[in-house]
Amino acid sequence: MASGSDHRKFHLHPGCLVVALALLMSGCATFEPASTAGPSSEPTDRTAGTDKTMITLEAERNSLFNQPYIDPLTDYLRAHEGDRSRAALVNDVRQERARRCEAVARKYDSKPPTEASLETYRAGYQYSCPQQVRDFAQRVRQHRATSGQTDKNPKLAPSERSNCYLLTSIRNFTEAKQACLEPAEQGDVRAQANMAVISRAFEQYPEAVAWARRAAPQSAEACLVLGRLYESGLGVEADTELAAQWYRKAIDLGNEDAQTALQALLTQSARAKH
Repeated sequence: MASGSDHRKFHLHPGCLVVALALLMSGCATFEPASTAGPSSEPTDRTAGTDKTMITLEAERNSLFNQPYIDPLTDYLRAHEGDRSRAALVNDVRQERARRCEAVARKYDSKPPTEASLETYRAGYQYSCPQQVRDFAQRVRQHRATSGQTDKNPKLAPSERSNCYLLTSIRNFTEAKQACLEPAEQGDVRAQANMAVISRAFEQYPEAVAWARRAAPQSAEACLVLGRLYESGLGVEADTELAAQWYRKAIDLGNEDAQTALQALLTQSARAKH
């Protein structure tokens, strides 16, 4: 029975044991585990999205702050009030509007507190700087009271309004402006719309915007003027969506020219996309 080979013992020479231990220790000392992948330097989708949003907001900020008008700031605030993603920019825009309104107020501090100055102030800045306009109006009232002045025409005769309407309809805008100013200031919507038309014809675009906003949305003509101004970017920042919105309002109020203007705008927008 050849079972003796199954019981052989393996004997390791002491010298070999020393060498084996040395090799083992040397191997452990020089062993470096495979490096694990650290955080990727490539942007994640979320990071890329955040960067894109920041670039968009910065572009919006530059566009608003680089143009000279105040009303686009107000339009932006109305459009994005409550938008949490734009909270910081909305706050910056609000501060910039306040700064510009105060600059206008300082300019009007040096003007005489007359009705004429007040009318000009209202026409240009009532929409965006109502508090400053009210403060100037208070100065005018105080000046009138201390100087003993009274309103010469507290109420307009029907003929005065008729002159405004007639002169505007025959496009005698120079005389129409004089005839329409007072009824417009007293709240006559048609006269206000006429002032918007007249101001636009004279290329006084901020005033055209201000008068049109006072008459809209009661006046189809004022809505049409606002649509044209937003479409062309005159007196306001160009905005085809707002232009279409005002055209539709004018159509609802029965203005046929607005239908033509809206169709042309939509056709042009469709071509631009293709």
